[in-house]
Amino acid sequence: MFSTRRPSTAINTLLSVAYSLALIGWADATSAQSIRSPNGKFEARAVPSSDPKDVHYEVKEVPSGRVIVTTFAQFKTPNDVKAGAFSEDSKRFAAAYHYGHDGTYTWIGVWNLETGKLQGDPLRSKGFTTDVGAALKSRP
Repeated sequence: MFSTRRPSTAINTLLSVAYSLALIGWADATSAQSIRSPNGKFEARAVPSSDPKDVHYEVKEVPSGRVIVTTFAQFKTPNDVKAGAFSEDSKRFAAAYHYGHDGTYTWIGVWNLETGKLQGDPLRSKGFTTDVGAALKSRP
């Protein structure tokens, strides 16, 4: 039998946190197919290449559909993007890729959405993470 009671406070809190994360433009690539920038001008979508093991983010302008950036991994071998996020000012996009051949680490690239180019040196973080916020905060 199903209950008609209202959701618990814990469930409401979890839903509120998930909604807030969606508003600031963060997502784990495995849990979200697209991410909208905080200003609403850009949308990032995880898209596969011809190899289904090779997935990257494609960042497009929302009004025109023009591709601004297609993220890429550290190496040319197939790799699926693990997470992505827009900066709070919607001027940059970060994407994370995991590697295990040289110990476990996460490679995080930050792309400038005005130039479409990788901005500075990518961050290499020990272990596997989907938190790309540190890379965005370290690049004004």
